[in-house]
Amino acid sequence: MGKRDLALGLWCFLVAVALLIPGDVASADWLADGARLDKIAHFVLFLVLGIFAFRALTGRFEHALLLAVALSVVYGALLEVAQGALGTRSAELGDLAADALGSVCSVFLGHAPRRS
Repeated sequence: MGKRDLALGLWCFLVAVALLIPGDVASADWLADGARLDKIAHFVLFLVLGIFAFRALTGRFEHALLLAVALSVVYGALLEVAQGALGTRSAELGDLAADALGSVCSVFLGHAPRRS
């Protein structure tokens, strides 16, 4: 297991913790626009997840970009199902859409040429 795998695993854990903690703890009611902040948080979490997934899969799979996005979206869907099952959070299609959009946008950042 390399550093990239470890980074991906740690980020997956942090995303799960962030999205599965009870709603009253994670509430953004103190903000005037908590719903928009929630979608932005989902987008950013999955943008970073997609980048970590791409970096971990590069060199192992021919279509690392596509696989990274697909796995990130599936992970987001599973977390939404888990949120609905817990009863302390609710599964939302809008959250999944923000997850998917972040994952897709990660393609552009993850594929950007690196400076030497």
